Amino acid sequence: GIVTGTSHSGEFITPAQIIGFPGLLAPRGTIQAPAGTLVGNGDLITILAWNSSHYGTNQGNLAGTTIIDAQMNLTRAPEPNVTIIAPDDNTSRDGLLPFNITANITVLINDGTCNATLTLGNTSILNVATGETLTHDLGLVLAGTTVQTSFLVIGEAIGTTNATITASCLPEGPIISARTSDTLSNITITDESGPLIALMQPANNTLNRTGQTITFRYNVTDLSAISNCSLIIDQDINTTDETITKDIEQTLTAQLANGQHNWSIQCTDALGQNATSVTYNITIAFYPPSVLALNITSPVILNAGTPQISRVQRKHHGQRRIHDPAKRIRHAYILPEPELRP
Repeated sequence: GIVTGTSHSGEFITPAQIIGFPGLLAPRGTIQAPAGTLVGNGDLITILAWNSSHYGTNQGNLAGTTIIDAQMNLTRAPEPNVTIIAPDDNTSRDGLLPFNITANITVLINDGTCNATLTLGNTSILNVATGETLTHDLGLVLAGTTVQTSFLVIGEAIGTTNATITASCLPEGPIISARTSDTLSNITITDESGPLIALMQPANNTLNRTGQTITFRYNVTDLSAISNCSLIIDQDINTTDETITKDIEQTLTAQLANGQHNWSIQCTDALGQNATSVTYNITIAFYPPSVLALNITSPVILNAGTPQISRVQRKHHGQRRIHDPAKRIRHAYILPEPELRP
């Protein structure tokens, strides 16, 4: 049995023989008051008694020598015992690489419907990975059975923190034999790799017809500060930015000639670690419409006013076309016959 509600709260009572039932032990014992205090101070005490399958509880006021019996007529509830098996205490992990915190959960006494919950000591250092939850439903677990569950976590910043996994089961009842939680101590998050870079725009294999000035958008993340990022065009550094805000969209701009190009982003963090993104392709095909030639093969007399033409050869997106816009000639250069030239 166990006592609560007094200065001896949490003390176990030695079982005693029940008179008339020689084969039955009951948690009966004596609570000794601390030296210098009065016995019988009126404290409310609670007795909890149990065996392998049942338990009972009772209360009474402490007044001198007090005997309180607890009848064990209640069925013990399922008790989940939690043991974290990976990683070990005092471990270190690269913050940009997700890892699992794994626990074995053994249900004692009776069957139960159970779940496990992860509590993180400092979520600014260590948090659950994208898509992960803080509670896992374990379903029905039979008495004496062990189930395993893993929580995927990832570092958020350099530092040291703890993590605790706690289990509970239904139906509920006093936890007498099991350790329902376990703590992983001193998880140290380090920065051991270069930045992670995600290209955003233009999309891979983009065909751009709108201009030759292109804005390249990307995102970079790292546990350390970012020192600089460079735009790589056709394997050469085109431009570099030294004012980078990580985890927010960044931009770099370049002027590209018509044709096919490849591009990527290279970044370096404050620890001198660098990384390069994947490579995307972009094709520039910017050909503004323009008149290439106006050939008059026979003499034309231009009268005062605004003459009209019926055929114009022009270039649009690299293609030569004959256009019939009935446009008006607003500017022209007139070449006289050779014999009339000065």
